[in-house]
Amino acid sequence: MPEGLPQSGDEGLDHTHSWGRTYWGGALFCFLADVKIRQQTQNKKGLQDALRGLLEAGGDMREDWPIEKALEAGDRAVGGNVLIKLYGEMRDHR
Repeated sequence: MPEGLPQSGDEGLDHTHSWGRTYWGGALFCFLADVKIRQQTQNKKGLQDALRGLLEAGGDMREDWPIEKALEAGDRAVGGNVLIKLYGEMRDHR
């Protein structure tokens, strides 16, 4: 996963032009989100619960949602703010 970490001149996950940074950075985001959700919920919930909540809220391919709306739906499903906070940290991280 080292290719997912910001490098010199990196402009964050939202602005990268590197497929490696996009792919591995997304994998790193998911891994960190799962760990943080599990820590916050004493291992009662994980990323899969957030993704289920996103689908239950209507987040699927039939409608194009802003990323913040999708992350907030996932956060509601697990009772926290892990996804939106982590996205805020990683989207522009240089």
